[in-house]
Amino acid sequence: RPHIAGVILLTPPMQHYAADIRAAVSPDIPCIQSLVELDNLHMDSVSLDGFAMGETAVKYLIHKGHRKIGLINNNADGRTFLDRIEGIDSAMKEIGSSYNEMPKEITDISPNPDRPWQPGNQATETLLKNIRI
Repeated sequence: RPHIAGVILLTPPMQHYAADIRAAVSPDIPCIQSLVELDNLHMDSVSLDGFAMGETAVKYLIHKGHRKIGLINNNADGRTFLDRIEGIDSAMKEIGSSYNEMPKEITDISPNPDRPWQPGNQATETLLKNIRI
């Protein structure tokens, strides 16, 4: 069996996985979480800047003249995803609004191997049906 000198974890976007990950990781092998940062893992991470991602996306739309901005999001609760919501909220304040006031649909990210796109499709249809332009 080959020796492992370190592990890169592509962590799932839900906090409830943190305890299982902590239990499975050996303290003798350095680990780093990548892409999505979960709180309470107590390990280094290389992840996206969720705040900048959310803020940049909304500011782009605002600077293009859009004011009625809707959002299709998911129920992930990893740090990266929560930071993205804060970035969106920060940018929405530029036009006197907030994340909470945005028209939005929240999808469930539970695995659906047969139709992984279905929650996003349904959320998009619902959002477009319910917003007034």
